[in-house]
Amino acid sequence: MKSLFFIFLMVVGCGVAVGLTREYIFLPYHFSWYSAQSHCRQHYRDLATVTSNDENKRLLQSGLSNFDSWIGLYMSYSGTWTWADGDPLLYRKWNEGSPYFIYNNTCAYTYYNGFWLNGYYDNGKTFYCYRFLILVKENKTWEEAQEFCRTNYTGLASVTSEWSLRQLNLETVGTETESMWTGLRFMNGQWVWVSGEQLGSLVSMSSCQDPSSCCGALNTTTNTLKNQNCNEKMNFICYWIQHYRGLATVTYKEEHERLLQSGLSRYYSWIGLYMSYSGTWTWADGDPSLFQKWNEGSLYFQYNNYCAYTYYNGLWLDGYCENGKSFYCYRFLILVKENKTWEEAQEFCRTNYTGLASVTSETSLRQLNLEAVGTETESVWTRLCFMNGQWFWVSGEQLGSLVSMPLCPALSYRCGSLNITTNTLKNQNCNEKMNFICYWA
Repeated sequence: MKSLFFIFLMVVGCGVAVGLTREYIFLPYHFSWYSAQSHCRQHYRDLATVTSNDENKRLLQSGLSNFDSWIGLYMSYSGTWTWADGDPLLYRKWNEGSPYFIYNNTCAYTYYNGFWLNGYYDNGKTFYCYRFLILVKENKTWEEAQEFCRTNYTGLASVTSEWSLRQLNLETVGTETESMWTGLRFMNGQWVWVSGEQLGSLVSMSSCQDPSSCCGALNTTTNTLKNQNCNEKMNFICYWIQHYRGLATVTYKEEHERLLQSGLSRYYSWIGLYMSYSGTWTWADGDPSLFQKWNEGSLYFQYNNYCAYTYYNGLWLDGYCENGKSFYCYRFLILVKENKTWEEAQEFCRTNYTGLASVTSETSLRQLNLEAVGTETESVWTRLCFMNGQWFWVSGEQLGSLVSMPLCPALSYRCGSLNITTNTLKNQNCNEKMNFICYWA
């Protein structure tokens, strides 16, 4: 069973995919390890995972080697070194004599010589994030390529610097066309990356007068960006982040009610419905549009640059996709009816889905209850954990108002479960075995 779990955020197909290359991004801010992880998961995929000498070299080349910088390796409760994204630890690059401290509050960082040390998670350091690049060896127009990437991954790739170009080149080796589509587009009188990233130094194209030639391609022979006819068909590269699963898809009345309850009904907020180039209303994740909740008098505009948003009364309007609005995302909740310890449950969720579920508000509790109906244990594991004197969600989300736990629990009672009968979070023996709920972004 799977339930859609809606998240309100406020701010003013099938194809032939080749390879999966990690693109590393260096962030020059000084954050604690958990703050760095939260930033990476919000803007990229996660703190950097490194699985080979080649990846370690590329990681270091993407940043400033003289900085001590967090990577995604940390000491788990089971006493093993674990990558933040759940990958197994098959490669190590410890400095001589390291790791110095083997406690579950220590995390790994790069030293000036490129090797790794470990230190207390709360120290402020620069850090490395990553996301995946994926070559799709199908010939599509720019619009078709962008739709494919948004449906199956996150979007068309951006090439914002010489370094990001070198990393992207690793993934383009198998391309079957001389040029490939990127996320570059001429809109409203200027070239932009549709991902919203900074334009960067590689874009040196003049204004585009012919709308059909206003799409950006990367020539893999000359390693230069150029404007190309948007209707030409060629290979392309997607990037894959995966914080949530996508903008909200709504398939029936009860889901629509839960979507509105998760946010602020008086805000105009984007959902995942948009007018495709074929002239049909389409959900961003590719689901068919079988349920609609248009406001009386809508649709106002039926053009392929228009998208749907919720009105103050909860019904839908459509407007120009470039307008700034708050928005709803979603992810799946999945009940696993197997009895596992907290550590085993977390490992299972990370391996098969994304991670153990968080319960950060009354609304998220109500949504999680829908999925927990079939549980075979009185309580289910959540992602709540006590470490270094505080309770926190290991997903990096805000603690929320539902957590009222002992300030200093016994050592073995430092994992958080949700009692399905009382709908309360409680600390529980981490070695107890029970059902659990994963989320899937």
